[in-house]
Amino acid sequence: MWIKKLFPSLILISYAVAGSAQEKWPSPEVAQMYSHAHEYLQMGNLDGAITTYKQLLTFVPGNATVSTELADAYYRKGDFQHTTDVLATVTGTAAASEQAYQLMAAGQAGLNHYKEAKETTKAGLQRFPNSGLIYFEQGKVYFEDNEEPDALRSWMDGTEKAPAYAPNYHEIAMSFFNCDEVLWGLVYGEQYLAMPHDTAGDDGFKKSLFDAWKKFFNHIAEPAAKVTFSGTERDILNSYKQLTPVVSDGTGTENLTMVRTRFLMEWGKRGDMQDIFRYEETLVREGWFDIYNEWLFGKAESDVQYQAWNTFHEGAMNKYLAWRAEHPYLPAWHLRPADRNLDILLARKRKR
Repeated sequence: MWIKKLFPSLILISYAVAGSAQEKWPSPEVAQMYSHAHEYLQMGNLDGAITTYKQLLTFVPGNATVSTELADAYYRKGDFQHTTDVLATVTGTAAASEQAYQLMAAGQAGLNHYKEAKETTKAGLQRFPNSGLIYFEQGKVYFEDNEEPDALRSWMDGTEKAPAYAPNYHEIAMSFFNCDEVLWGLVYGEQYLAMPHDTAGDDGFKKSLFDAWKKFFNHIAEPAAKVTFSGTERDILNSYKQLTPVVSDGTGTENLTMVRTRFLMEWGKRGDMQDIFRYEETLVREGWFDIYNEWLFGKAESDVQYQAWNTFHEGAMNKYLAWRAEHPYLPAWHLRPADRNLDILLARKRKR
């Protein structure tokens, strides 16, 4: 549980406090002291960071950047009380950053003060209405408080307000992977992997996505009870249902590539190639779709087969990755299920 509560700090480390480089320090020596403290924090020397940040505050009392990074160091140590104590004089001020609100809520949740944590994220979103980071934290607070439907709503709101913030897609997909109806997990999960993101943990996530595709086809003829699908969702399901013979001998990488290619051909006739489908269509048109599917599913299916594929197609994966780097996918459209379905789909014991 403690490790799970610390997860947001792993996200935060990639989102350094905005504007710290623009701080006006009272002297070069103080600026150097801040540089050392920040370096300690990044290197994981938390005791050194805490000591140096506290010394800094004697020269720049009340500085929001220093206080927020000091709170981050306390949070990473699991000292949630000091995290919230430090930030108590920061949140609510004009100098408070998105990270300050996120850390305050994370610290409050670490103390099991979920009501206060929810109030903090609400206040943060009033200040920063398009903050993917705060929506992410709000979802984590709801999740830890055993309110997963509300957690999912927060993360989905986050994808709509901040489409380029990847962690929200990851959390949505993980929630749906364990549901009776995994369609939305397939969409959000692929969006997460296709968009720029921190790639740590991708191998495990790709395995979850691959398993979700197998589950999808295993239960495609058995729709989740009491779930009402929208027109688009129903059409996607029906299209794949018609293509089940393609995967009748197994849901491996090769068959997934074929069925997904056939789906794009059928879906393209609708003239409704939006977002992730449009991106996939581009991959087909540019000749990358087979390699892209191997990148998504190959290693998840079999590491041995994946290595053999790369040996046989020497250099192909590197060429795709180079193309991918020059053509980043940034999501804009979301297959969001109706809110009434969330309580039905998530009415289960949490498995994460």
